[in-house]
Order: sequence, then C-alpha cells, then structure tokens
Amino acid sequence: AMHFEANDDLLKGKQRAQSLKVGMKEKVVQLYDRHFSGEDISGGSDSFWNEFFLLRANVRYLQAHFERCAWDELACQKPAIRRLFGHCTAPLQNHPAMGQDAIRQANALQTLASLIRGAFSCPPTAVAAAEAAAVVGGGGVSVNVGDVDEQQMDSQRPNHPNLDLLMPPNDAESIMQDLLHRLACCLSDDVVQLPIKALAINLLVTMATACDLQYNPMLSYLVSSRVFDCCLQLFASTELRREFGDSVCTLLAIMLQAHRHNMVNPCLVKLAVLDDNLVLNGFSYVLSLSLAQYNELYRRKVREPKGLFYSLSNMVGHILVGEEKQLERIEVQDALLLALFEALHVNRSFIATLTYSHTPSVGHQLVVAEQSGPASSVPEPTNLLVVFLEYCSIIMQDTREQSMFNSCKLCFFILTAISEDEYANSLMHDLNMNFRVNLHRLQTRHRAPTLGVDLESAPLACALLDLLVEFCHSHLMRTLPAELYQSALLILHRLLCYQKRTEIRLHYNWHHLWSALFTSARYALSCYQKQQVGTAEPQFLRSLLSLVSSVCLLLNFFVTYGDTFLPTCEVYDLLFYELIRMKSLFEDASQLSLSIISSDPDHPLREAAMQLDRSLVNIRSIIQHFSPRIDEWAEAQGQRSLTQDQVLSVVRSNYESLTLRLYSQLDCFTSFRESIPNENAYFRQLTRKIVTSVRKDAFDASQQLQAKLKDLSSL
Repeated sequence: AMHFEANDDLLKGKQRAQSLKVGMKEKVVQLYDRHFSGEDISGGSDSFWNEFFLLRANVRYLQAHFERCAWDELACQKPAIRRLFGHCTAPLQNHPAMGQDAIRQANALQTLASLIRGAFSCPPTAVAAAEAAAVVGGGGVSVNVGDVDEQQMDSQRPNHPNLDLLMPPNDAESIMQDLLHRLACCLSDDVVQLPIKALAINLLVTMATACDLQYNPMLSYLVSSRVFDCCLQLFASTELRREFGDSVCTLLAIMLQAHRHNMVNPCLVKLAVLDDNLVLNGFSYVLSLSLAQYNELYRRKVREPKGLFYSLSNMVGHILVGEEKQLERIEVQDALLLALFEALHVNRSFIATLTYSHTPSVGHQLVVAEQSGPASSVPEPTNLLVVFLEYCSIIMQDTREQSMFNSCKLCFFILTAISEDEYANSLMHDLNMNFRVNLHRLQTRHRAPTLGVDLESAPLACALLDLLVEFCHSHLMRTLPAELYQSALLILHRLLCYQKRTEIRLHYNWHHLWSALFTSARYALSCYQKQQVGTAEPQFLRSLLSLVSSVCLLLNFFVTYGDTFLPTCEVYDLLFYELIRMKSLFEDASQLSLSIISSDPDHPLREAAMQLDRSLVNIRSIIQHFSPRIDEWAEAQGQRSLTQDQVLSVVRSNYESLTLRLYSQLDCFTSFRESIPNENAYFRQLTRKIVTSVRKDAFDASQQLQAKLKDLSSL
C-alpha cells in the first residue's frame, strides 16, 4: 500500500510541476496555444480582440511554433491561422492611432509579420502545392505533382500554398489590397508615430522577402499598390530618411526586381519617370551616407595597430581557423548597390545627384578619424560618386569568393552605366570640379594598405582611371577573373570615347594606365600557356584570349585617336615608345593566335584567335616599322643601347612613312542597357542572396523593435 501511495504522490507531484510550468507561460503564449489548437479564445465576446492586441506579441514564440510544425499540422491549423490573420488587420483601420490604439496597431503589425514569416518558412508538400495550383478562380488546372517542386509558380496566382495558409484563395486579392492600402496610409500619414512606421516598413520587407522572388505571390500585390510611391516620398523628409533610409532602399531594390524579365514592372516605370528633385536628392543622400559609413568602418579596421604580436597571432589564426578572415569581413551592402544600379539604369534625372554635396546631419555623423593638427567638428561635404568610388576600391580587393565576385561585378555594372552617360561624363571630366578620392589599395607583401594621406585634388575621371588601374594590377591570380577585367576595360573604353568625342585633354599619368594594360595582357597569356595543357575549360581559355584582344583594341584606340585627347605630343610619342619596348609581349600574342588558326579549322578557339590576330595588325606594323630604323640609328651612332629620348627622336622622325589600318567602329560601343537582358541569371542569383540576408535581418529587427514598443504606452 505504501508503494502505491508513493507512486501516487510522485504522479501528483509531476502533474503539479507540469501545471506550474504551464501557468508560468505568458498570457499571450497561452492564448496562442489555445487558438492554434482550434479553441474559440474569444468566448463570443466582441471586445476580446481589442483586449488581445493590448498584449505584447511574442514574435519569437510564433516563429518557433511554425518551425516545429510540419506542413500537415499547419494545414490542420489553417482556419485558426486565417482567423488570427484577419483579426490583425482590424486595428490598422484607425489613423492616426494614439494611446491604446497605437499599442494595438504595433502588436497587430508584429503578429502579421510573424504569421507571414512563419507561413512561408515551411515548405509545402507536393500534393498541397498541386492542390493549390489546381484552383484558379474556381477552375481546374492540370498539374503534374512530380514537377511541382521544379516548376516556377506564377507569382500572380492568389492560390499559392503558403499564402493559402493565411487567407482564402478567392479573397486574397481584396485582403491584400486592403492591407497594403492601410500600410501605405501608415507610411504617408505625418501624424503616425515613428515606431508604427518602423513596424509597417518591417512588415513590408517581410512580405517582399517571404521566399524567393520568383515564387513570392505577395510581390505582385506589392508592386501594383501605392507602397512604392509612399516609400519614395519618405526620402523627401530629413527625419524619415534618417530613420528608415536603409530599410526603404532595401525594400525598393527588391520590389524593382519583381517580374523584371517576364513582364513590365510598374515600379520600374514609376522610378523611370520620377523627376522630384527633393526625392531624388534624398535617395542619393541615403545611399551616400550608408556607403560612407561602410567606408569609415573599413578605415577604422585598417587603422587598428598591428604590431609583431598581432602579426604572429593573425598568422596562427589563419592556420588554425580558416574562417577568421570571413568572420572579420564587414558585410557588403548588396541591396543598396542594387538600388543605386536601378536608379542609374532607369532614371536619367538621378545622374545629376551623383555630385550633389552631402553633409551628414546631426545625430547621423560619421566618426571622424584623428588627424594631426586642429580637428574640425564638421565633416567635410562629399557626394555619392566620391563615396562610391572609395567603396568600389574596398569591395574589389577580394574577389575569390563568389559572393564578393558578384558584389564587385555589380559595382562595375554601376560604373559602366555612369561611364556611358553623357551628363555623368561631363561632370567627371569637368576640370573645374576637383575632388579628393580616397582609393584603397590591396595589401600585399611589398606594400601596406593605403589610408589616403596627402590626396591630390583632381577631376573624378582621374579617380575612376586610378581605380581601374589598381584593379588591373592587383588581381593577377591563378584563376584570373577575366570577366571583371573585361568590365574594367569596357568602362575605360567608354571614358576614352567621351574624351575623343569632346577633345578633352585630361592631365593624367597615361603611362601608368598603359603599364596596367600591358601587365594584364601578359598575365592573361601566361595563364593561357599554363592551363591549355591541363583540363581548363574552353570558355575560360576563350575569355583569356578575348581579354588580350580587348587590350590590343584599346591600344589601337590610343594610336588612332590619341592625338585628340592626350595632353601633349610627347605623351603620344611615349605611347609608341612603350609599344616598341613591349615587343616581346605582342610577338607572343601573335604567335599564339597564328598557332591556333593554323592548327585545326574546327578548333573551338579559332574565332577568338582570329579576333586577336586582327587586333594586332597595327601594333605589328608599328613594331616592324620602327624597330629596324632604331637598330640602324644605333648602329650608325655606334651604340648598343639607347636612351628613351634617343628612341623617341627616331620615332618622331619616322611617323610620315608609317602605314596603319583604320579599324571600323573603334570609337563605338554597345549600350549597357541593351546588354542587361543577358545578365538575367546573374541578377536572379544576386537577388536570391539579398532576399535570404534581408529575411534574417527583418526577423532580427522585429525582435529589436519590441523594446521600442514600451514607449507607446506613454504617448
């Protein structure tokens, strides 16, 4: 009997502990559990939900609930999820909301974001996806269940299986339009408190990043609503762009990618016709400030003292922990770069804001580095283009990882769009507009990273040329990023075309640029000779040959049109001197192209080799014309080696007998706007990365905003 009594006491103790554990749950968590279990927690009371949304939403618990439930369990909870989602929209009707209404709105917005995030975090089964896809406005559509996971769901369908958890398919259109209308009013109403606006923007970001863009059914509703216009108007307010600038830029960048390649995106059309200078300038200000903050973080990291102990510990750390460099890297802001690219790509008026002077406002100033001498408390005014050029010099330092490669590629896309715009070129080449641009150089064994000490003031075109030269010199690696090199050469070609067309004689160290071109071509040939025997892909070998061809065509541009934009005749003569001096480089390139052409008529690289051979015609003529005359002059003078001035004198006296070929369309290029459709796969990959990163950031921001909600009770 005592044994059974002991067991009975033990059982009662466990029951009491379990009931105590349940009782320790938050009230809102207990209500969540009861609601998802199918219980009517309102008890038929009309005022219940008003009181419910006075309880602070527990976003972490809601997220955990969806993560631990399988799809079949969520399908059983669908009526409860839909009811809760529907009740969340009711508090948003009150505008402007103060006091308890503001608390209700805040908790409703948090709950909505959690429901959307949770509903899309669980992948549906193939059967559930097929059932959802088979109902289109009540009609039947045949779907192969086995292909559902691979097929691209139409983002315009209101019957997406994850969206079906939140609302009935037939009512999705009206529900989403009503919700987005209320969120747009929340953003545009000046009386709405900042915490509520922050939650509304976070909810919109959550909707835009619920899943991959090509599968996200909410994007079609977002891009066709007033949300885009309201977000743009936030840039016109100094306070709002300071508070929400980065988040809004991220949201706009994602919305602009929706349906980009298969239909017209209304947001792209709106951005293209936007001519509000206040909004455009605010947009530029937000991008400039965010990139400047990234630059300042990098400067502080470079300034950290690095003594002997640091060097030894860093070396050991790299040996023991291969991810150390990855952990220390400052996160690249791809979403902001994408927003900048879209603004430059579709809106011609945005170009003018590149050189607008910006000074960080109070409360948002950058940390000014310690300087020798009297320090100024007012940051020096800057502009978006100056900041972006410095940003590019940081991003392009490490392109070995695919993510950094993609970021650098996007930077080059932006620079390409800038370099082919007439107005942007006029700004960059204006000799009366000089700027100091801090371009960072990659740290190598023979040089330390630069901090931009004693910068010279020069037109921005000089800074862009320096950036391209630095890239060519600092990326001579085993797996040569030929695609990025081609992008750099395209940018250079556009700058030279503008200088030739306008006959602007830029005072620049052109010898430094030619050296970078020679170095790039020589290393590309070296890579080809080392890898052609191995198992290198033909595409990579073709890109190496194309890179050498592009360098030779640029040198032909200098030879043909250099007298129209090079500053002096002496600089033009120096070009011929350098071509003759690099004779061995072009002889190797010529032998390589001829060996491929003569080897096999069906050689996969035959076309690329023929292009290289055509680009070498003038350079071979120059070498073959001047070399014998230089040798004759040296023999006549009885000298075995000549100085640079002596060679130049021979060159100047033999120009008239030189015969060159005039290449057709040497000063023409394909518009970048026409080549963008060829980069669809790249933009999809980049956007997928941005969405994944932003989705996590939105959840973290949702938790951080909980602390701000305490202030609403006293407002």
